[in-house]
Amino acid sequence: VPALIGFGLAAALGIEIQAAAVIGIIFMSSSVAVVLPILESTGMLHSRIGNTIIGITVLEDLASLLLLSLLLQSFQTVATVPLWILYPLLGVLLLVFRWLVPRIRLIVGRHTPVESQLFQQDLRVILSILIGTVLVFELIGLHAIIGAFFAGLVLSDSIRSETLRHKLQSISYGLFVPVFFILLGTQADLSVFTATHVLWITLAITAASITSKFLTGYIGGRLTGLSSQQAGILGIATTPQLSTSLAAAITSVEVGLLSIQ
Repeated sequence: VPALIGFGLAAALGIEIQAAAVIGIIFMSSSVAVVLPILESTGMLHSRIGNTIIGITVLEDLASLLLLSLLLQSFQTVATVPLWILYPLLGVLLLVFRWLVPRIRLIVGRHTPVESQLFQQDLRVILSILIGTVLVFELIGLHAIIGAFFAGLVLSDSIRSETLRHKLQSISYGLFVPVFFILLGTQADLSVFTATHVLWITLAITAASITSKFLTGYIGGRLTGLSSQQAGILGIATTPQLSTSLAAAITSVEVGLLSIQ
């Protein structure tokens, strides 16, 4: 529903059809990176409402990235295989990698004689698998950002050590995420907001995105039997949009789906 609202609003504002499709996809996206730490800090992560929120946000990000990938392929074909083969192949690769990755880690761990070196070895293996998985997905035609998301899905059940998980979070939030936002900030042009019509369009799209996400989350929660308070929490939790939305926007700008003019 938010995707349809975003697409319809963008089209009504006179935005080109391809750019309107990107806006609709961004309306659908969420931000697991924002929601997960909040749920963990409040102790709601393993509750019913917490599991529901995580499930919904992951599905929103997954669906939005799949649609973005399809839109990118239709606009600028880079896949090495036809689209009707690409997505079944992607599903097969996900299943194969999820089966293979734990076994690779087990084999490598057996050949690490010193217990103190096991953690460092485990970290190197995870990073190597992550990079290798991204490269494989990129070779079949997925954008690197989309490939990275699927690589995370592959590794989600393989990282059982809390120490290793915190180490990866420290690397990502301490290095890669800041660099991503720095590069994004250098490309931002705040002077566009001096044009009144741009400011009003931005406010309209932002208000519609927040309202549609909250209402659909709240109504969906009530329909699944959640209390009014829990449904409100669900609506608020599905509203944040950051990493996936920015990734979708910057990728669309790179390939020409969105104009920076």
